[in-house]
Amino acid sequence: MSANERLVLSREQMRRFLRGQGTAGQEPPGQSRADAGAGLGHAGRVSLLAAHLALAPTARRHPWPLVGAAMLAGGLLAWSRPWRWLLRPALFAGIATQLTSHVVARLPLDRLVDAAITLFVPRPPARNTTTTTPPSAPASQP
Repeated sequence: MSANERLVLSREQMRRFLRGQGTAGQEPPGQSRADAGAGLGHAGRVSLLAAHLALAPTARRHPWPLVGAAMLAGGLLAWSRPWRWLLRPALFAGIATQLTSHVVARLPLDRLVDAAITLFVPRPPARNTTTTTPPSAPASQP
């Protein structure tokens, strides 16, 4: 669908709504919410669906707090400007190696090795010592 066709459909939808013949938010023919994440890949579509399922009931019941939360998240994103400090590979590589060495230095390696051994080494089958078998009767001698 070309941009001109979408514009004509959008205008027609607005006319119908203003005349009381349609409802707001109706999807134009050929488009659906399922098409919204078409360029995002599978993970993007799943994330979009999860966000929609989580936020739709809240948006219906409490729209203004959701708008406020979106404004707060946008303001925090604009204030922190993560694209300036997050995407610097040299800085990230330096921080990542320092954090990794710091975390590894504080790990109780003996406990981790013991836990890994108990998780990944197969145990021998346990003997069933609680079986209730009748004791064999002593053989009587004539």
